[in-house]
Amino acid sequence: MDKKDSKVLMELQRDSKRKVTSIAKDTELPISTTHLRIKKLEDLGIIKGYRALIDHKKIGRPVTAFVNVIIGSEKSVKEIAKKLANLEGVEEVHATAGQFDIIAKVRLSSTEELGNLIFEKGTGVRSWEGVERTETMIVFDTISENAPITPKNIKK
Repeated sequence: MDKKDSKVLMELQRDSKRKVTSIAKDTELPISTTHLRIKKLEDLGIIKGYRALIDHKKIGRPVTAFVNVIIGSEKSVKEIAKKLANLEGVEEVHATAGQFDIIAKVRLSSTEELGNLIFEKGTGVRSWEGVERTETMIVFDTISENAPITPKNIKK
């Protein structure tokens, strides 16, 4: 990936819905070159897809929380992480090093729903085989989210 690819990638991160002509103008590249570079970035898997950024409050999911999980047995972290990723409202799941084995970001309708996700007898995360402990952090305010990443070969 060269500097021109980086510029195209930055513009797509700002707004992937823009027309190629607009991206070409802002990157000072020909339209055909811009189009080919976008296709190349997609083919290489650098661009994995495009999606809408959602205002979760407006769709009835105003509660954001991070659920941290400690695995206490031989149960696979990956297996538990995959199970967690399949729950309704779970947006991100990361297997991590450090104090927690798994960190999950969830978006839910209420703190009651969050409590059910964690504590519900038989289905809540704490009742799963291999889960030793959970720690949950509720988000009061989000300062930054989905910020564009600057590729290392381009300067802001």
